Amino acid sequence: MIAELNPRQLPNHVRHRNRELLTRFIAGDRYGRAHLGRPGATMLYNARGVFCYALRGGLSPKAQARLAERTPIRFWSKGI
Repeated sequence: MIAELNPRQLPNHVRHRNRELLTRFIAGDRYGRAHLGRPGATMLYNARGVFCYALRGGLSPKAQARLAERTPIRFWSKGI
């Protein structure tokens, strides 16, 4: 299971870097990912709180468990 993260509790330099990473992530597929820059998108982070991926909607407990087992994802949040 991955834990919920409040991105406002991250250090400022990490928050700034996460915004940059999200911008690059969306720019990689502007039309397919443009909606991910809006509040309500689910952001996924590694153990250091660094942005890794974004998706529309939430994650089921089963999906969270799979992510924890198979990826470096350890946290999620709504928005960045």
